Amino acid sequence: VWGLGVRTASGAIHNILDSDNFSGSPRWFQLRMSSGDAVEFIVFNTLSLPFTATGGSFTTGKLSIGGAADAANAYAYLNGVRVGSVDVTGTLQTADKTPIKIGRFRGDTAGQPWAGTIALGLAWDRRLLDSEFLQLHSEPYAFLLVSLVSRTLWDLDSAAAVSRIRMRMGIGPRRRMARRNQRSSTVRPDSQEAIAA
Repeated sequence: VWGLGVRTASGAIHNILDSDNFSGSPRWFQLRMSSGDAVEFIVFNTLSLPFTATGGSFTTGKLSIGGAADAANAYAYLNGVRVGSVDVTGTLQTADKTPIKIGRFRGDTAGQPWAGTIALGLAWDRRLLDSEFLQLHSEPYAFLLVSLVSRTLWDLDSAAAVSRIRMRMGIGPRRRMARRNQRSSTVRPDSQEAIAA
């Protein structure tokens, strides 16, 4: 998971992305700034035991924070750099069908709101690499690039929704036809017209 925004206050817990049911099961994750101004990425195993990757320090301003997990570890990222990790035991909880809260703790409608603005909140169904977190921080819309889009961004139940997403991202047949038509009417750089210009 990854979030981009501006933090306008410090010294308190501020959730940017959260899917921790807290009062029930399943508990999945929290991505937040701690009251000590460190990034915290908290994941839970199927027994609802938490594992917190924490690190870095950031008070106010524009930032990106992220979290990733695999079968053995969870990682926290601040401004594209891995700042913490923790070993996990047991089986990590996987995504449930409840929504991810943006800017708020899911377990409490009034709890731990993000202080500031959120420009992007993204989730993948795989562990992003360190280089991908750095790329996202440097180029926030890099998630539209083939290297990141070629894998699932969201768990969509509807085939029609997937088709609409593919069309908007230039993957569908209409966009391919438009690109082909554009290429055929574009002056090639080595053509006589381009040389004369």
